[in-house]
Amino acid sequence: MKRFIVSISIFMLLLCSVEFNSLFASVGMQNAHGQIQLEYKASHFKSVKRKKSTPPHDYGDRTKLSAFILCALLGFSGAHHFYMKHYFSASLQLSLFLISTVLSILGTALFFSWLFLLALWAWVAADLLLIIFGGLRLRKGKKLIPFEQQL
Repeated sequence: MKRFIVSISIFMLLLCSVEFNSLFASVGMQNAHGQIQLEYKASHFKSVKRKKSTPPHDYGDRTKLSAFILCALLGFSGAHHFYMKHYFSASLQLSLFLISTVLSILGTALFFSWLFLLALWAWVAADLLLIIFGGLRLRKGKKLIPFEQQL
């Protein structure tokens, strides 16, 4: 076993020295004194252009945790949609809430006010699930920053 390790070590050492000598090549190979003259060969050290590291997904600047808390506490007003820059959905949720609140306060059309509230809470519950499982995105299609990357 020792022989094998020693032979592998010698082989690796020779391989590294050959590689090292190929990096430094001489133009005249020997100088006047008979010594090998090593010169730097720049062609082996080409500049490597590295790509910028990009995350696997295109995340926006908004977090899932903030959207989840806004949806859980103020979902009826569409605050989480305002946070994610979905202004049309946010204004639709807010107007649905205001219409159902005004109808229930006035006492007229209680059936419709309860129907609007039921639809609104179903919408909020669906949004909560979409935020948790990543189906709800920002306005330009970017994903929310997941829970794991926020901490």
